[in-house]
Amino acid sequence: MRALLAWELGANLGHISTLLDIAEALSKQGWKISMALRNPDALSKFEREHKFSVFQAPCKQIQDSQEKTKPHLPNSYIEDLIPCGYDDPELLQQLIESWIILFEQTNADILIAESAPTAILAARNTSLKRINLGSCYSTPPLSDPLPPLRYWRDEETSTGRLKQQDILRTINKAMAKLDLKPLLSVAEALKPDRNFICSFEEFDHYPKNLRDSYPEKYYGPLQAEASGQAIKWRDDVQHRILAYIVAGTPSFQNCLNALRSTPDSFDIIYICPSFSESVCQDLAKSNMRVFNHPIPLSPLLDDCDLLISNGNTGVTTTATMNGIPALMFPSHIEQNMFARALCRNNLGQMLVGEFSIEDLMTRIRYMLNEKSIKESSLQLAEKYAWFDPKTLPQVIAEEISRDYSPTRDKS
Repeated sequence: MRALLAWELGANLGHISTLLDIAEALSKQGWKISMALRNPDALSKFEREHKFSVFQAPCKQIQDSQEKTKPHLPNSYIEDLIPCGYDDPELLQQLIESWIILFEQTNADILIAESAPTAILAARNTSLKRINLGSCYSTPPLSDPLPPLRYWRDEETSTGRLKQQDILRTINKAMAKLDLKPLLSVAEALKPDRNFICSFEEFDHYPKNLRDSYPEKYYGPLQAEASGQAIKWRDDVQHRILAYIVAGTPSFQNCLNALRSTPDSFDIIYICPSFSESVCQDLAKSNMRVFNHPIPLSPLLDDCDLLISNGNTGVTTTATMNGIPALMFPSHIEQNMFARALCRNNLGQMLVGEFSIEDLMTRIRYMLNEKSIKESSLQLAEKYAWFDPKTLPQVIAEEISRDYSPTRDKS
C-alpha cells in the first residue's frame, strides 16, 4: 500500500506538520509513504525522525519581487490559484505533466492533498484515489460556479462566473495539450474522491447556506503542539494576552505599539516568526516577551484572557477551542473569511482598515471586559470537550485504510 502526500500552495509550516501527522499514522497502518512538498528543506525545522521518501512538489515558485507585490484579489477559491499557473496553459500543462510523472515514480495507490489542487487535477486521469484534506477554505463547496469568497457582496457572483470561465478555458487548453478529457466546470478540477474537512462548523469560512447543498463531515482541527521549552504567565497580573501578528501586515505596527504601551498589570506573550533574535530582545519589556518561533500553547491556554491575531486558522482555532475570545486583524481574504466565521458565532471581533493605537487599546479593553463573547467561547469549549486533536490523525488514517486500501499491495 503506497500513499503520496502532497503540499503545493502556501508558506505556512503547518502544512508540513499536518502531513507529518497523517504520514506517521498511515505508516503505522502499513502504508509506504512518499511526500511531495513545496519546500522540502523546511522539514529540517521539525525535530521528528521519519523514513519517508521526499520529493520537490511541482509548483510555480514566485520569485520576482514585482510578481510578489502585484495585487491579486480573487473572487473564488479557483481564482486564488491564478498566481500559481492557472492563467498560463503551457505552465499548467507542465505542472500537470510533472505531477503525473511523480505519481508514476512513487507508484502510489492514493493521493492525499493538503493545499495541493493541481495534484488533485492531475490525478483525475490516473487510477489514484484522490483525497483532499485541510481547512474549510481549501475544501470549498463545489458548486457551479464556485461560491464567491466575499459572499457578503452581491456583485461578486456575476463577476466570479466570468473569471471562472476564463480559468476553465486555461485548464482545458492545458488538458488538451496532454490529450486529456476536458472539464465542464472548474468545480470538476477540484473534486476529490473524498474530503476530510479538518475543522468544525463554527470555523467554516463559508456560511451554512453555501455549504448545505454540499454537506460534508467536519472531523475537527488538526492541532500539532509545538516543541520547545514551556512558557509560563507571570504571577499577580490582571490581564494575560497572547498575540500572533505577522510583520508587514497593515495592522502590525500599531498593534505592536499598542501592546508595548500596556501597563505592568498586563502580561503579553507576542509571537512573530519573521523577527530576528535581536529584534525580539529589543522589543521585549518587563511585561512583554517576544518570540520568533512557535511555542507550546498548552501551558498558556487555561489562564489566557484574549488572543490577538491576524485570523491565522491554526493558533486562533486552538485558542477559541479553549474558551479564549479572539480579536482579529485579517490581512488577506482567507483570514477575513475565517474572522467572519468567528464573528458569526460570537466568538470574537475583527478590525479592518486603518486604526490608531488609541482605537486598538479601547477595543482590547472592551474585549477583556465583554462577557457575551467570553461566554460563547466557553460554551464552544464545553461543546467540543470530547474532541482530542492528538487522536485525529489516527482516525483519518484508519478511515483511509478501511476505504482505500488496494486489493493487493504493489511491490
